[in-house]
Amino acid sequence: FDSVSIYNPIIQRSSKASLDQVDLSNYYNASLDDDWLHHSGHDLHDVPKGLQVFGGITFDVRGLIQLAGRSSPPEAESGSQDLSSLRVTGLALPEELLGIKVNRMGRSVNFLHACAFSSEEGSKIGEYIIHYANGEIKIAPIVYGKDIMDWWVPQEGPHCTEAEEVWYGSNAATRRAGQKTRLMKYTWQNPLPDVEITAIDFISSLNKSAPFLVAITIEP
Repeated sequence: FDSVSIYNPIIQRSSKASLDQVDLSNYYNASLDDDWLHHSGHDLHDVPKGLQVFGGITFDVRGLIQLAGRSSPPEAESGSQDLSSLRVTGLALPEELLGIKVNRMGRSVNFLHACAFSSEEGSKIGEYIIHYANGEIKIAPIVYGKDIMDWWVPQEGPHCTEAEEVWYGSNAATRRAGQKTRLMKYTWQNPLPDVEITAIDFISSLNKSAPFLVAITIEP
C-alpha cells in the first residue's frame, strides 16, 4: 500500500466502538483528508469522522481502503513503476485486500463505500468474499449502478438502484465542476446469521471503476 501516501493522521478508534463496527485500522491505505488519488482537491475531508450513523447504521469512519481499477491510459504508464500493477488511477494500487478480521455473527453486513470512476450500468466491479467459521464461503458482488457508484455525482444524479446513498458532501474539485461527493451503504443480507463470520476479502474486478471501502458494520 506504499503507493498511496497518508499525509494527514487517521484518528484513533473510539473507545465506544463495538466489535460490530469492524476495526479497519490495520488495513487503511488512504486518509479521508488527503488527495489520495493525487489530484488536487479530490478528498473526503468533510465526511464526519469517528462513530457516525449513516442510513440507520453506526459506522467507524476514519480512513479508506482504495483498490485498483482497469489499466491506466498509456500516458499514465510511462513512469518507472511496475506496469503490471498500474491501474485506472495511475497509481500502483492493490487489486485485493484479503483477510479483514471480523469474528462476529450477524443478520447483515453493511459496507460504507463508493468508487472512483464510472463503469457500465450492471457491470461487476468487485466483490466481498465472506468467510465463515464452519469453512463456508459466500460472495457479495459489487455491481455498478446497483450496489455502488462513482463518488462524484452531478446535482441531478444518476443514483444507485439498491444501495442507499447515505452521505453527500463536496470538495474543491467537485465545487469547481458543479457536482457533489457521496458515499453509499450497501447492505448484504447474511444467509448464515448463526455462523460466525471470521474474515472478509475485498477484491476488485479491474473494471473501469476503482472501488474503495470506508467502513464495515455487522448488524446483530
